[in-house]
Amino acid sequence: MDEDDGNLSPSRSQSFIVKFWTEDMNGGDRRATLRGQITHVPSGERRYLRAPGEILSFIVPYLEAIGAKIPLICRFLQWLWRRRPGSTGSR
Repeated sequence: MDEDDGNLSPSRSQSFIVKFWTEDMNGGDRRATLRGQITHVPSGERRYLRAPGEILSFIVPYLEAIGAKIPLICRFLQWLWRRRPGSTGSR
């Protein structure tokens, strides 16, 4: 972190709350299913998640809106998650 990170104006920063939990599957021999939720703090927009990789597709548009340069690998991973069956797609 830069020394000035605590003094960033709201127009240059974004805040998110990410929460994950497990849901037990019926039958003791199956693994629990991972579920999650991400919330954009300023707007209150919320999305439910099935995997940690879906976080990227949610936050990238917000970061682009404040002028952040998104590394190519992040864009590629975002594209892959959007193409998954059952994906919630973009904002």
